[in-house]
Amino acid sequence: MNELGEMYSDGKGVKADAQKAVEWYLLADKNGCPMAKHNLAERYRTGNGIPKDLKKAKALFEQSAKSGIKISEDKLKSIPFN
Repeated sequence: MNELGEMYSDGKGVKADAQKAVEWYLLADKNGCPMAKHNLAERYRTGNGIPKDLKKAKALFEQSAKSGIKISEDKLKSIPFN
């Protein structure tokens, strides 16, 4: 499911659609995919396909990082969330 979100995000094999990407990321997250949680955090951080919400972004990056997603750890260190 996360892969489908990435396909819609990048327009690989399908027409790029930020909202569909978010839908797939949400579904993958509900099914326990830590990378989907990271991808959702990115969407909340940028407001791409979903309303921008830095509090949600930070919380999702933290959860993803706790699940072992290194790039989420890096984002938490490099992005000001205030």
